[in-house]
Amino acid sequence: MKNLLFAFFVILFSIPAVAEEEKTKPLTGEYYFAQGEPMEESDKPLNPNMRIHLTGTAAEDLYKKLQVKGVRDVCLDDGTITKQAQNIQCSVSSNGTTYSCWFGIDLKTQKIKNGIIC
Repeated sequence: MKNLLFAFFVILFSIPAVAEEEKTKPLTGEYYFAQGEPMEESDKPLNPNMRIHLTGTAAEDLYKKLQVKGVRDVCLDDGTITKQAQNIQCSVSSNGTTYSCWFGIDLKTQKIKNGIIC
């Protein structure tokens, strides 16, 4: 019983230390609500989606965390480099100063969906 109690307190007092390592940061960007994914058409009612466009530090951090190779964005054709990881798309401007990310959340299924299409 002593070992169990000791383990409980070790875990209890370790949680705040772990939580403090990652500091929260403010978000910048915008969002809106729409039916379905971009360009999606259907005869059936489409699920409501929240589309999110991150900018600033949040977009830069997410861009750098995506474990895919960036490619020249053919839609913008201005030297922008884009990373696409399933339904999350992040871009950095050709001069490396402006970051943006787009994704959506299907509010019915709670799955990540496209937030933008070329």
